[in-house]
Amino acid sequence: MLIIVEGVDCAGKDWVASELLKKLGKKLGKKTFLLKQGVRPTIGNYEEIGRLKESYHQMIDFAKLAESTNSIMIFDRYYHSELAYSMPMREYESLDDEDYCYLENFLLSQVPNTILVFVTAEDMILEKRLMQRGDDYVTLENILEIKKRYENIIIPQSNIPVITIENNDLSHIDPIIEDIRNRINEY
Repeated sequence: MLIIVEGVDCAGKDWVASELLKKLGKKLGKKTFLLKQGVRPTIGNYEEIGRLKESYHQMIDFAKLAESTNSIMIFDRYYHSELAYSMPMREYESLDDEDYCYLENFLLSQVPNTILVFVTAEDMILEKRLMQRGDDYVTLENILEIKKRYENIIIPQSNIPVITIENNDLSHIDPIIEDIRNRINEY
């Protein structure tokens, strides 16, 4: 089983991923692993984009290994993030529609038991968390544009089952785990 956790900055995505790592495996009686996507292009040349795409294939290998041992692999970001973040943050697309279709079809052919967990929050909550975080990596304007890209483009186009989490309160992981557990039992 593969669970991909996606979402905008300040939505609580890292928190959801770490809570899933701690609690979901115990609840299901399975080993659970977390892998964070670490390759991100900076200038968008062919070499960087090639490394990015290769990293996606390597991540699938880890997911296949987890599935072969009846374990759960959690990806903290995957190619969906690149699609959502590339234009608002770097002003170029590193993946096109063809890449997206290929990656999704390849993923589902290799790891069919995949769920996409999209973590979001109300705009006012995102703004409050961004101010508390106090960094200058991303602006509220960027976050809201990225959120729209997820909600209007990426999530609707996905062939992967999606669970959307409106994470306005960072203390209620149990209903999320229960929802994911129910989805897993559907497989």
